[in-house]
Amino acid sequence: MPDDLNVTFDEFSKIRILPSDQFEASESLKDECKDFTQKIDEFNSVVQGFLEILQAKAEQIEIEKLKAIALRNRVESEMESRKAKRLQVDFSNFSILISVADPIIGQGTTF
Repeated sequence: MPDDLNVTFDEFSKIRILPSDQFEASESLKDECKDFTQKIDEFNSVVQGFLEILQAKAEQIEIEKLKAIALRNRVESEMESRKAKRLQVDFSNFSILISVADPIIGQGTTF
């Protein structure tokens, strides 16, 4: 056994190798470590809950984004459809105008 080893008894008649003030300090440190570990666990659970909320919001945003893209595509498609219908109507009107004007022009009538 080393010569510098100091064995003592505490107030509960337990054998101690550390002096009582160092033992109390180590016990205090142990309790503080337990508290810190518990707080870290609580923090982790809060962070986990926050991440779950963020994930749910991200999914909602993605759904709304896809809806907006679909709506934009429908609007663009409708605009193209209206252009095509307008061209059809213009062509139809032009055809009618030509068919009405052709006999008049063909007879040599002047305006």
